[in-house]
Amino acid sequence: EISPDLNIKLVDIPFDLTPDIVTRKIKLLKDTKFRYFFGVIFGVQHYEPIMIEAYKQEIAGTGLHNWIFGDGLGLSIFQEKVFERNSTLHLATRGISMIAAVGGMAGQPIYDEFVTALGEIDNHHDIEYVRGKLPRYEDSPAYSDYVSKLTMDRPGITSVFMYDSTIALGLAACNVTRVGSYFGGTEHYRAVLESSFTGVSGKVDLNKDTGTRTPSSALFNIFNFVEDGSEGSTLKITAVLSEVFEDGKWKNVNPFIFNDGTTTPAQDLPKQKVEEHYLTSGLLGAGVTMVFLIFMLSVGFGIWTFRNTKSRVVRASQPIFLHLICSGTFLMGSSIIPLGIDDNIASVRGCDIACMAFPWLASTGFAIAFSALFTKTYRVNKIFHSKNFKRVKISALDVMKPMFAHLGV
Repeated sequence: EISPDLNIKLVDIPFDLTPDIVTRKIKLLKDTKFRYFFGVIFGVQHYEPIMIEAYKQEIAGTGLHNWIFGDGLGLSIFQEKVFERNSTLHLATRGISMIAAVGGMAGQPIYDEFVTALGEIDNHHDIEYVRGKLPRYEDSPAYSDYVSKLTMDRPGITSVFMYDSTIALGLAACNVTRVGSYFGGTEHYRAVLESSFTGVSGKVDLNKDTGTRTPSSALFNIFNFVEDGSEGSTLKITAVLSEVFEDGKWKNVNPFIFNDGTTTPAQDLPKQKVEEHYLTSGLLGAGVTMVFLIFMLSVGFGIWTFRNTKSRVVRASQPIFLHLICSGTFLMGSSIIPLGIDDNIASVRGCDIACMAFPWLASTGFAIAFSALFTKTYRVNKIFHSKNFKRVKISALDVMKPMFAHLGV
């Protein structure tokens, strides 16, 4: 629906990677000959082996290939990372991008109000109240650490979506209870699908078939990972907000820097290698030689016929027929010339003219020569089938009639 002509090929990469698996999967990506890759991976444990192998197989760090990742990669993946300048990972990483779904941005009225309200409960009493409502998992130290460090100073990645989801569930429940006191999960789900409101994350509309949020109502950011501009043998790569998708439209925030260091996107596919198959100098020489021989013979026999017009043999063969045959072979021979013209030696316009000249020269020459032979044969046939077996005179007009007929055809 959004991009009906988009050609996509999927290559699945398992969560537990081995060097052999990475090599085989990157080879599959390379075989597509695509130059834009979208990866759904999680953390540095996936990113580094994939991009290092992609660089080895020349589909990353070339200045021609572009890698885009989902927000599973995380904006903080390179926050503490220091790259060796011109290292494999440095060359493969610069210019990559990440597309992330976000709940809101500073400057949006409702989002700013949400941040302000959240900050008002960023105190010891309210935080302890929230901690007391959270479940405890003694066998999950990471979760316990998260709970112990809980703050309300700024919205997290999922907090805005969780807030709007809670509001959607509440509004749907209110809408269901308008027609009855009780409702089940099916009725509640249908009411959720019908919900439409402006939340912290923007206008919330759900797809009635899939239950997911419609793309036009979501907010996305594209972050471009670029060099920090430092000098020396090491450097850092930082995430810069480049594009914002809001209200169904992309808005540019900062220029997008690609892997080659420019703002010019690379082609989707490599340039096709065209086998020109131009005529060799030997074939051209052979063609010119044949044309020269045909011209010499046609003109030579035409001059010979003119000089020997009063000769008995020439008069018996009808000079007009012989001149027409010479003219026809001359034109047919000249049709070889445009066959030797291609875009290696002429412009596109010149090639078009040569292409159209060949059938005209060949067919016109053949029609003139064949009309003379046809008329001469017709004359002989008329003599032999004449009852009186008397002399039959063939005028120039008699020759022209079949010639014009052949030219017309």
